[in-house]
Amino acid sequence: MKALLNSISLIVLCFILSCTKEVLNTTANIPPTIVTNPLGEGKVSFTAVGENIISYKWDFGDSTPNDITSNPIHQFKFNGEYKIILIVQVKVGKNIVQHIVNNTHTVSDLKDQTPNFTYTTLESGKLQFNLYAPFLKSIKWDFGDRTAESTEQNPSHVYRFNGDYNVRIVVVAEAKEGDKQYIITQKVSIAGLKDATPKFQLTLEADNRTVNVVNPSQY
Repeated sequence: MKALLNSISLIVLCFILSCTKEVLNTTANIPPTIVTNPLGEGKVSFTAVGENIISYKWDFGDSTPNDITSNPIHQFKFNGEYKIILIVQVKVGKNIVQHIVNNTHTVSDLKDQTPNFTYTTLESGKLQFNLYAPFLKSIKWDFGDRTAESTEQNPSHVYRFNGDYNVRIVVVAEAKEGDKQYIITQKVSIAGLKDATPKFQLTLEADNRTVNVVNPSQY
């Protein structure tokens, strides 16, 4: 009878151990989940929720270096959708199980990064241009008056004549998909300049019928 009880106990123990091992293996085969928490202005906190994780490798989908911390905070530079890849290793007894988890995260709280420019009048005919272009690579200004182009970021320019001018800029700036070219045109109006049109005054002298041509620069 005692031998029978011992046999039954042994069978039960083996069953328990087998079930425990199966549960552990099942748990190891459940990949962790990724929880994201936007912190504002492109900054996001990431958390991997899972059991017995011993190593992490995060790829944030924006060509930045991988992060190997458990709960990283990452700064994105551009708005858009990013593919997040997490590779973890989980310890199960004496075994190491690897999981690869894919997720997506959309960044939409960054300021619009499309280049543009504004200008202010410094004095009659002289304008100060100010460029907004995050991650600028190159800039070329055409002031619309057939003068030399400028590659300064925030140039000033003097116009000689009154009128409307189409200012055109060609900007190359870093973007989510790589370097991107933008072409932007804006009209500026110049007024208040002294009329520089050449003037001529004709005077007829009654005595000898001669004509005096006067080109007064003060006009």
